[in-house]
Amino acid sequence: MINILVALNCEAKPLRQLLKLRSMQDSAPWRCYANDQYRLIVTGSGSLNMAMATSWLFGAYGKASLWVNVGSVGHKHAEIGQVVIASKIKDYRSGQVWFTPILLNSSSTATVCSVERVQTQFSDLQFYDMEAAGFVQAALKFTERERIHSIKIVSDNQEEQSEDLDEKRLLEIVEASAESVLGTVQQIHDSLLLRVSSSEVRFASKIDTDIELGKLRRVSSAQEHRWRELKRRWLAVGWSINDIHGALAVHKSTTNLLDWMEAELLTKPVSLEAKP
Repeated sequence: MINILVALNCEAKPLRQLLKLRSMQDSAPWRCYANDQYRLIVTGSGSLNMAMATSWLFGAYGKASLWVNVGSVGHKHAEIGQVVIASKIKDYRSGQVWFTPILLNSSSTATVCSVERVQTQFSDLQFYDMEAAGFVQAALKFTERERIHSIKIVSDNQEEQSEDLDEKRLLEIVEASAESVLGTVQQIHDSLLLRVSSSEVRFASKIDTDIELGKLRRVSSAQEHRWRELKRRWLAVGWSINDIHGALAVHKSTTNLLDWMEAELLTKPVSLEAKP
């Protein structure tokens, strides 16, 4: 199942129509739509609403193969309707930063800065929205970073200001880009499945013989389970096993080693554009 989280109904409508989603009855206080492959929820604007809806969706339906925030952004000079994939998300208020893996060979990647109110003054260096930070912060509590993505559509810039942007105009912008957005979502999903499958093959055929943690130091059953999952994810994002060999020499405590791997998977910039 692919979960799509959208702030406004006018942003969600073109997506749910293309996907032929049906309304779900037990989704109050949010509007939720689904079919056999996709689930879409309209969260309301702002990082808090987005975080609450993301957490509710996980609590109600559990894990998903992909979590995607789709919405509008502003930029100083980017073309209206341009679709970008967030590679870095910033919370303007707290200064916190998250890096999101890029799974496609795409030049349309962006830094997205989440602000508390609509921007009218833009920087050349980043795009502005109001939800991405709340989304990624909530989603990271229950799923892996490689399953969390944010795809944005430019809705306003210095020439076409946000104060002139009503629901009708925003609907038109999203409608024109909806097929491109959904195509990108599916490509990310397919690329992730390919990488997970490839990493599991490498995990089974090679990596177990490279590093068998239980033969190097004493580990509990819980640590062994955590080790295997972190090592699988390490391979899924295409990182070298040699880095773990080096970390074994530095982190004498198994807990410290596993904490280091988890921190790397959570915070280190990642590009998965190259084929596994």
